[in-house]
Amino acid sequence: YDSYHKMDIYVSAIYWNLNADSLTFKRLRGVNPVNKAKFKSSNYFSSKEFYELQGIDDINPLYVIANYAHTYSTKQISVNSFAAFMNKPEEQIVALFINLSKKGFVVFDSKTNIATLKNRLYHFLDAKSGRTDYDVLHFNSKVINSSNASLNLKSYTLNIYGVPQIFISDSQKVYIYPYNKRIAVHKNRDFSFNGKVHAGLFDFYAHNSTFVYDSFMLNLNYIDSMAFQVKIKDSVTNKTKLMKVGNVLQKMNARLYIDKPYNKSGKRRFPEYPKLYSEAESYVYFNRKSIQDSSLWPEKFYYKVDPFVFDSLLTFSTKGLAFKGELNSGGIFPIIKQPLIVMPDFSLGFFHHSPPEGYPLYGGKAIYGTDIKLDNSGFTGNGLLKYL
Repeated sequence: YDSYHKMDIYVSAIYWNLNADSLTFKRLRGVNPVNKAKFKSSNYFSSKEFYELQGIDDINPLYVIANYAHTYSTKQISVNSFAAFMNKPEEQIVALFINLSKKGFVVFDSKTNIATLKNRLYHFLDAKSGRTDYDVLHFNSKVINSSNASLNLKSYTLNIYGVPQIFISDSQKVYIYPYNKRIAVHKNRDFSFNGKVHAGLFDFYAHNSTFVYDSFMLNLNYIDSMAFQVKIKDSVTNKTKLMKVGNVLQKMNARLYIDKPYNKSGKRRFPEYPKLYSEAESYVYFNRKSIQDSSLWPEKFYYKVDPFVFDSLLTFSTKGLAFKGELNSGGIFPIIKQPLIVMPDFSLGFFHHSPPEGYPLYGGKAIYGTDIKLDNSGFTGNGLLKYL
């Protein structure tokens, strides 16, 4: 048990060179090159694991142990007394205690045949009955011929390797897929990472990001791009399906609040979560090869999106969706302040009408009036051009 990071660590061995400033976590030396380890939050709970403990028994053994501890006002249970209490052979009780010890519910001393109850046992029972909040935070590590984790004894940073995905909230469907399968865990289950974050209809490709456990939120300090999907009705089946929007927002800085800090389990329903707060301007570019042969260079032609707030990312409605901001068209027109919307071709763009006097083109070389359209077919118009 790691009291600084507040996690239980399930690993075969810890190695420490006494002259080194770090510990390494990996399997015992052997022929098999695969190293596996698990790191679970001290507030972790899983209904599946709870019922796996029960097996074919009528009553979950955690209830029986808690009942015994309450009856005799103790947290230390001997094999012989518990065997008599359950009316079962001592060998069966030893096997039970060893199994519960491996799962972090008790500490079993095989020399004295005494099991000492841990807080995880009571937390599992309270979580199952709804008396306390819980989380689903755990890290499964799998590596080949290397360590599962290393603990820096100066900074207390716990680097965990071989982590393909992290479930932050199964109820809110927030998952992280770390780049290089690596994360750095800090005090009280905070951790930093680079990777993809999936939340509802949104995907964020982020760097220098941090998960803050107590606030139950993500600081996405630099987002390469944010992609999202919209809900549409299938014309044939009349069922709702998801369609990916053909543009992304880039160079973002945002905070993602996953749920209420006291509702990490998602047992209570707060439909406004997850919430996304864009902290600064972000950008949409139109320089793909399929759009005007990449002639809309991102250095000159871009849409600057103002900071925004979105809530209900899990059930996000794209009806009426609009990003406020302005188009810099590289000198073709003056700055155009027209919100971006999802266009019929599922791109981000807009329909715009010029003022009655028209817009000056290229700093006044000509005048253009009426319809302007921006989407993934390009920057196009339909109207009157006055030149010379």
